[in-house]
Amino acid sequence: MKYKKLNKNISSKKKFFKINKILEHIFNINICSSNESISFLKKRNLYIKKIIYKFKIGYLCKNKFFKIRSKYKKYISCIKNNVRYFLFDKRIIFPIRNIKGNRIGFIGRNIKNDSYSRYIFSNIKKYIKKNEILYGLFENYKYIKKSKFIFIVEGIIDLISMFKIGIKNVISTLGCNISIYQIKTLINTKKNIYFLYDGDKAGRNAYIYITYKYFYLLINKNVFFIFLKYKDPDYLINNNLNYFKKEITNKISLEEFIIENNYFNNVKIINYFINNFSIISRKIKIIKIKNKYFSFYFSILKTKLKYFYI
Repeated sequence: MKYKKLNKNISSKKKFFKINKILEHIFNINICSSNESISFLKKRNLYIKKIIYKFKIGYLCKNKFFKIRSKYKKYISCIKNNVRYFLFDKRIIFPIRNIKGNRIGFIGRNIKNDSYSRYIFSNIKKYIKKNEILYGLFENYKYIKKSKFIFIVEGIIDLISMFKIGIKNVISTLGCNISIYQIKTLINTKKNIYFLYDGDKAGRNAYIYITYKYFYLLINKNVFFIFLKYKDPDYLINNNLNYFKKEITNKISLEEFIIENNYFNNVKIINYFINNFSIISRKIKIIKIKNKYFSFYFSILKTKLKYFYI
C-alpha cells in the first residue's frame, strides 16, 4: 500500500480519519508478524482470515514495526527521555468506527497476563467520547437492520466470537458502564434489546444500575436481561457452546427483573407498576413472578383503600 501525501488544505477532522485509515492498514497487515498475536487469536478460535479482515484486527510490536514515516508514528507513540514509546506495543488492536464508517480511534488489548491495563484507548476525545461508542453498530448494521432484536455485550471479543458462530445482531458497549447516550441510541434502533453481560458480579450490578438509572427510558421498550451463570460469552462459546446457545434463549423482561428483586423503593417505579396493571400482567410470562406482582399490586391497593375509608 502506497501512502499518499496528505493534502494540507484538508480539514483537521478528515485528516484525522485518513491517518487512522492508514494506521488501521498497517496494524492489520502486522497481525501475523508475531507468534504471540497468532497464539492469542488461535486460543480464542479467532485466527480466521474472514474474521481478521471483517473487523480489521491488527497488532503492533515496536521491534517488528516496519518502515513508517515519523509523521504516522507520532499518532501512536510519544517520546520520553529520548526514547520512543508505542501506545499499542504488543497489543491486539481493534479500530473503532462511527456509524458513517470513519475510523475515530483504536482499542489495544493486552495479550499478556501482567499488571498492565487489559484495554487502552487511543486519543478519541477530540471527535467522540468513550461513553458514546457502540462498537458493532457500523460493522453489524446490515444484520441488525434485518433482525427484530439486538444483543448487547460488554466486550469486543464477545461480539466477534458471537459473529463467528453466526450471531451477528450484536453491539458492544465496551464495558458494563452504559451511558444515557448509548441507551438512547439503542432505543432509536427500534429493536428489542437483549442485555447479555458477563456472568460476574460487575455484570449483575450493571443490570441493577440500568434498571434504576434508565427505567423511565426503557419501560415499554421490550428490554430483556440474560443471566449467564459464569464467565463471559467469548469463554462460553469456546468452552461450552451448547450451554451458551441454551442460555441466550432464557431471557427475563425488565418488568420481571424489577419484581423478582423487589426494586420498589423508587416512587416512579411504584406508580408505573400500579397504574399499568393490565399491561404489565400480560407482559410477564413467568408464573412465579406474575404471582409476586399480583401480591405486590393488591398489597398496595389494600393500603390505599385502608387510607380511603379512614
